[in-house]
Amino acid sequence: MLLTEQLRKRLKDPLGKLYRGSGTELIKSIEELKSNNFMASVGDIVCYYLCLSGHSPEIMVVDGKTMRRQVDVQITDIIQSMDYRKIKASNPPGSITKDLVLALEEAVNNRRSMVFVNGEEDLSVLPLIMLLPEGSIVLYGQPSEGIVVITVDQSKKTEVCEILRKMEGKDRKWILDKLCGGNANGH
Repeated sequence: MLLTEQLRKRLKDPLGKLYRGSGTELIKSIEELKSNNFMASVGDIVCYYLCLSGHSPEIMVVDGKTMRRQVDVQITDIIQSMDYRKIKASNPPGSITKDLVLALEEAVNNRRSMVFVNGEEDLSVLPLIMLLPEGSIVLYGQPSEGIVVITVDQSKKTEVCEILRKMEGKDRKWILDKLCGGNANGH
């Protein structure tokens, strides 16, 4: 499924609470990390700083890039050295593929998993919200601003389903059936 231009604009705004700043100091300020909730992180830089700060998310989703440029080897080395089950998925920029959804589902079911995306991992936040149990948290980077923290609950799942239903293209019905419980035709 592909993002429409309207959705691209909508998703520039944070989907959760934005913590401004960077580095390990920012990680220390995130209140939601003080709970023992199931945690998933999306993005190489977010995963890197979580690891440096002593947090190990149950799921990490990375693509080896930050803002479409290769991340430093040091960052990749630290992330790859973590003792996680490795899962690969293909997902072109601006899309959510069946391959990505299946990889994320496998990660949620097996925990301690790292999904390495060939392409772009940015939109994996959306299927993750749908696949994770309520009470889980998802962290992702907001470019040049900080980290967004989403607490998964029913209202967030409803919001994400509305976004997913506005996407178009290949495997749309399968993905909506899988993530939004079969109500694939609504717009």
